[in-house]
Amino acid sequence: MSDVGCRMWNVGCGMSDVECGMADVGCRVEFGGGCRMWNVGWRMGNVGWWFWILDFGFWFGWCGMGWGGSGVGLGLPEGRLDTGSRFRPRSRGTAPLDTSDSRPPALHRHPLSGLSDTPPLHSAPKHTYNKKQPTINSAIIILTFLIAYYGRKVVSDYIEIPFTSDYQRIAYYYLWWLLPTALVAGQLYGYLRLMANLGLQKGLLRGLLFAAIAVSPMMISSAIVGRIDEELSVAQLLKTTLFAGLMEEYLFRGFLFGLLFRKIKWGFIPASLLGAVIFGMGHLYHGNTLAETLGIFLITAMGAVWFAWLYIEWNNNLWVPVFLHILMNLSWTLFDISDTALGGWYANLFRILTIALTVIITIKYQQKSGLKINRTNLLKEYLTEGFFLS
Repeated sequence: MSDVGCRMWNVGCGMSDVECGMADVGCRVEFGGGCRMWNVGWRMGNVGWWFWILDFGFWFGWCGMGWGGSGVGLGLPEGRLDTGSRFRPRSRGTAPLDTSDSRPPALHRHPLSGLSDTPPLHSAPKHTYNKKQPTINSAIIILTFLIAYYGRKVVSDYIEIPFTSDYQRIAYYYLWWLLPTALVAGQLYGYLRLMANLGLQKGLLRGLLFAAIAVSPMMISSAIVGRIDEELSVAQLLKTTLFAGLMEEYLFRGFLFGLLFRKIKWGFIPASLLGAVIFGMGHLYHGNTLAETLGIFLITAMGAVWFAWLYIEWNNNLWVPVFLHILMNLSWTLFDISDTALGGWYANLFRILTIALTVIITIKYQQKSGLKINRTNLLKEYLTEGFFLS
């Protein structure tokens, strides 16, 4: 009997061990699961806190921090914030927040450190105004223009470069204009936007059509009255029409005037007059007398201002003055109307008619939106784009 009792006692001990084992398993499941739930609550609390920081859904953020209604890990009292906002206390895990109080959660206090006031907002990066930058960029643009325009002449006085054809000479001549200006414009305002910044990105067909209509009086009258110059070579014709019209507008209007007016925000008058004076001086060699030279200077300088005005009014489309320049030079060169840029009364009559056509068409074109050159930007451009550096 005693032996049987001992065996039953052993069975009981075994049952006790099994119970202890089950209790241990239960403890592991309950405690481990609880810890994991606590970790989940803590992580959701962090997520909710960052939602609050980012100002995305204030109440949803506080719900994340108040996991299970107890504010686990963040020290929030159950069912109440320290801002006076009211909502129902929640039983663990299920009850939604009462958002009937729609007052914004302004002036919340940091729940851990007690640091003050409103949540920080992610503002845009600050820009600083550099007063010297427009002056520096202006100096760079003007100096580059002078190097491009006069550099070849200076170098030619010291170095004689032999050319085997007129086309090589033309290419060398205009590469002096193209390379330094394109390099500087790209460095200052980006190579990807180079064509747009110089006014050559779009509008080619529109510029050609506009110029063909406007120059038609000059072309027709020159063909009727003038005579074709039989001594004119193809290379010379291309140089004085296509290349001269394209490259002069690129250098004077696209680069010098365009960057000073559009990017650095010079006024229209100083930006256009600077190039106009140099442009007029570049045609003085056509004059034989003082009066004729002065007349050539005035006409070409006013023409430079006129081209600049058309460039801006046609939505920064440099192809408008480019094709006008090309076709006007073509009518002037091909039919041998005059030996100089001054011309006679007959030539100037149709020149004035062409200018009047361009002005009338341009004003009509901008009738709805209004002219872009007006009293707000004649002397100083009031917009501030380009004056701020990140």
